[in-house]
Amino acid sequence: MTARFEIPLDHRTYCLTHFLPEDQASNIGLICPRCRQRLYTQPPSGTCRSFWESQPAAYSLHQQPCFVYTLQWDDFCIRSLHPPGDVLDSRSQIRTLPSSSYMEGDDTIWKRRQSRFGDE
Repeated sequence: MTARFEIPLDHRTYCLTHFLPEDQASNIGLICPRCRQRLYTQPPSGTCRSFWESQPAAYSLHQQPCFVYTLQWDDFCIRSLHPPGDVLDSRSQIRTLPSSSYMEGDDTIWKRRQSRFGDE
C-alpha cells in the first residue's frame, strides 16, 4: 500500500526517514534538519551511492506518481520523495565524492566539483 498526499508547492522534496521538508542547505544539497544534523555530527562512512527507486512511493491527489531518490552510504541513507513530474535531483552531480570530503569545508568540495564539471 502506498501513501497518498499532496506535496505543498513551497517544498519540492520530503525526507522519508523523518517526514520533514528538505529545506536545509548542506554540502550535498538540500536535506531535512535531522539528516543535516546527522551528516555533520556523525559523517557517513563508505562510498556514496545514489539511485532512483523504480516504484512510486506515493501518488498525488491527481493520481500522478511521486518517485524517491536515494543517497546511500554504508551506515546512512537519505530517501527523498519528489513531486510528480520531477525527474532530476541536483544531488546526483556530486554523489561520487568520498564521504570524508563532506567535512573538509565548502572550498575543497567546490574546487573538486569545478575541476570535474568545469564550473569556473
